[in-house]
Amino acid sequence: MSASGAYAELEQTRNVVSETLRLYPPTLAVTRQATEPVTLAGYDLPAGAQFLLPQWPVHRDERYWDEPTTFDPSRWQEPESRPGYAYFPFSAGPRNCVGMHFARTELTLILATILDRVELDVSMDGPLTFTPSLQLRPETDIEATVKRR
Repeated sequence: MSASGAYAELEQTRNVVSETLRLYPPTLAVTRQATEPVTLAGYDLPAGAQFLLPQWPVHRDERYWDEPTTFDPSRWQEPESRPGYAYFPFSAGPRNCVGMHFARTELTLILATILDRVELDVSMDGPLTFTPSLQLRPETDIEATVKRR
């Protein structure tokens, strides 16, 4: 089987990656600059205004996601009708991450390879919390024991 054929067989793994990126995007937000005057929520903003677009609250918005804080890879099995920008872990539009497709493919293949070869025993010291920074970083101590299958 070709590499692309093997990748096509990993639908469930791709769903897990998509759901993980929904709940835990690589960055906390992306920035944009208005190229022309715009009105948002009744506020008139000039061309050149800077915007911070945080993925975390959008990816957990009940308007777009059923049970938004629940990890549910099955939500990706069927295409749903939601706005295109309700999911943007690597940004979106013409200025999205140039490495987005590579990163998603790499995440999927690495996850499939790891799960096929090892058992992971993961433990955390308390609930999962994060430290504010440019990238999403866990504040909670996480330990993993890896055993070969």
